[in-house]
Amino acid sequence: MENLRTSVQRHAPSGTRYSVNDIICAYVTIIVVQAKEKASADWWSKPVPLAIRSIFGNRLSEYAGFQMSIAVSMRPRINNPDVDNYMGNMSFGKSIWFPQDVVHVEPVDKALSTLALRIHQAASSIDELYVSQLGCLLNSEPDSYMRLILNNAKQRRKLMISSQVRFAHYQVDFGAGSPTLVRLAPYAFPDVVFVMPGNPTMGGYELVLNLAPEVAINVVQNDSWMNLVDKYDCY
Repeated sequence: MENLRTSVQRHAPSGTRYSVNDIICAYVTIIVVQAKEKASADWWSKPVPLAIRSIFGNRLSEYAGFQMSIAVSMRPRINNPDVDNYMGNMSFGKSIWFPQDVVHVEPVDKALSTLALRIHQAASSIDELYVSQLGCLLNSEPDSYMRLILNNAKQRRKLMISSQVRFAHYQVDFGAGSPTLVRLAPYAFPDVVFVMPGNPTMGGYELVLNLAPEVAINVVQNDSWMNLVDKYDCY
């Protein structure tokens, strides 16, 4: 992954340094969008959808843009070290819209740089003032947090990504020693990806992709992506 980050970094604007997390989120987005496109094309090729499209035209199946939401941590933005490892909902979803054809830009490291830059800029745009104003909003309208999440969940062309690689999951010891595997409980919303730290003895990262079956099958059939994957489970 570090080699890939170095390759993508060559396309970055001067003064911008991508993190490995930027690259992972960008790569997952490309793979999932391509998988969704293929699933959509397969569906529209079936007899009934094909007949509908012959009447109304290709505009029904066009994918012009895509929404990606990233979970941005508030912890480093409130200057309070006491909450650095707090695992509660100290995050805010930042939405990013981009033209869908960006996922087909060649070479792939150029496409990755385009998306990684959008992710990097989106996360950087949330500063102390933003968090302070958000706190005022949540105090006055507590349900606004879930309204935003539910609204994002209704979007058809979307992907939500949450990274937890900065948390020391494998250093947590409740008396039985460090865990050998850390996984998330099943998540209700579709089109969500969690990036988790891998076991330190093995290195790498663990990704949890909550996708529709017809999309997931296209992900595991993507050779360029699977070349980066040591193993995967479907459940």
